[in-house]
Amino acid sequence: MKLDQFSQHFLLSGLMMAFMATPAQSEELENKVLRLSDIEAISQKAELLLSQNLTQIRGIRVESSEKGLQIILETDTPTSLQPLIYTQENTLVIDVLDAVLTEEFRVENPSNNITEIRATSLDSDAIRITVTSKTGIPTAQVIPSEINLVLGLTAGDTATSQTQIEIIATQEAQQSRGYFVPNASTGTRTDTPIIETPFSVQVVPQQVIRSQQATNIQEVLQNVSSVVSQSTSQGRSANFNIRGFGNPLGTSVPVLRDGYRVYGSFDPIPEVANLEQVEVLKGPSSILYGQIQPGGMINLVSKKPLNEPFAEIELQLGNYGLVRPRFDLSGPLSRDGQFLYRLNGLYKHEWSF
Repeated sequence: MKLDQFSQHFLLSGLMMAFMATPAQSEELENKVLRLSDIEAISQKAELLLSQNLTQIRGIRVESSEKGLQIILETDTPTSLQPLIYTQENTLVIDVLDAVLTEEFRVENPSNNITEIRATSLDSDAIRITVTSKTGIPTAQVIPSEINLVLGLTAGDTATSQTQIEIIATQEAQQSRGYFVPNASTGTRTDTPIIETPFSVQVVPQQVIRSQQATNIQEVLQNVSSVVSQSTSQGRSANFNIRGFGNPLGTSVPVLRDGYRVYGSFDPIPEVANLEQVEVLKGPSSILYGQIQPGGMINLVSKKPLNEPFAEIELQLGNYGLVRPRFDLSGPLSRDGQFLYRLNGLYKHEWSF
């Protein structure tokens, strides 16, 4: 028998064996086939996973303000809600994405020119707030808040009744978003999402510093891979090594404060009480910062003033006679919020080993 004839004979034999399968084997093969009904069950599981990232709005309040009204969306956890604001005739429409409303909200005639404020569920992952005015188009702006989403509302008038506005506003609240920080300025010198930054940037946010109860910059940078604390120069300036790059004589990789290079020898070890977060850029970055180590650099981001009154007092005690009291105060200096302040104070005493 030739080779071609043998191949054809073997193929025909395999087809005959496939058609001669027993009913039990056929049923078993049929059970392994994925049906369309199974895909629906998988889709429901995906929706369940997505719903875990939604922010629950547990309540809505309407309060009077100097310029008009404030709509306050109360949440249990710090979040960054994204409202889409646009107009329809004399109605202001505010769609809040990635949010779930516990119960519908409605209030009539909260002011002389506002006839109704209503909040309803738009979809399973969004809510809609409508503000209806007697004359003109109401306007709204996002007011920064630590947890809640606050919308400042101003009633319209006849002079602006023909104005059509469309604003996409994102809540620029405190950086208290848990351990995840989406943006950093070290890689581009602008507030850019890290996922869009063409550098390797890692951020240690304020929440990590608080949870760790860090008292020095070395403890903070232990959370960043490829960063090693080399030594301290006579107990004063701290030296770091990134990706194996550092001066053999003990000189540290560059340390920046709010994007500006810190020069000098025997500078004090940076304090963490006035830091909002620590950003580490890994890899060459001389195109942004000039002569610099190819391993990377460290950027210390200072705390910034807050729009809302804030006060905090803390006392830390530890080994070797550690006593570290500190306070942090912030808030507006003027009623219109044009001038803000932030004051940090710290005292530290500790014996060496």
